[in-house]
Amino acid sequence: MKDYLIAFVITFLGSMAAAWLSAALARWANKRFPLLAQSCSSDPAQAFPKAWCLRTAAWGIFLAWGCIVALVSFLILASVGVVSNSHFLDSLGIATFAIFLSTSALSITIASIIRCTKCKRHLLSQWTEHPPFAEKTKLGVDAWAAIVLRAGMNQNFQCMYCGQHFLMKPEVLQSPANA
Repeated sequence: MKDYLIAFVITFLGSMAAAWLSAALARWANKRFPLLAQSCSSDPAQAFPKAWCLRTAAWGIFLAWGCIVALVSFLILASVGVVSNSHFLDSLGIATFAIFLSTSALSITIASIIRCTKCKRHLLSQWTEHPPFAEKTKLGVDAWAAIVLRAGMNQNFQCMYCGQHFLMKPEVLQSPANA
């Protein structure tokens, strides 16, 4: 159990360092190469062509976030002594970590495929600190995380770079009420 705890802490600290480094690189890129915003927000809403792919990525990200919460909770409970050492708990921790890695890899792969049909930028990759059309959700998240939440709940969303509105349910466009 102690070896897994050390490996997880090292992995967690390494990912935090990588996140800090990528945030610093994004801030530098924002200053060096300002984003040229092209507004498509006045264009009519259109159905997102790869809705199932975006929804799969969103649910993969939800599962990865849940695994992070479970692993941190598991480590806290193990360090406090609430959870005793056993082979079942070791296996559960390894399985949760494996699920985290696989869903993260799946989500990153799909995020590299999904692009806005208007501006051709990646919808789930935020390359700038403050995208021009980032919308906030009621939960207080914005930019790519807002797109993940809205797509995971099968709701309409907006591209954070060009402002194009997308529908996750294309049958809404064909309903008689919109005709």
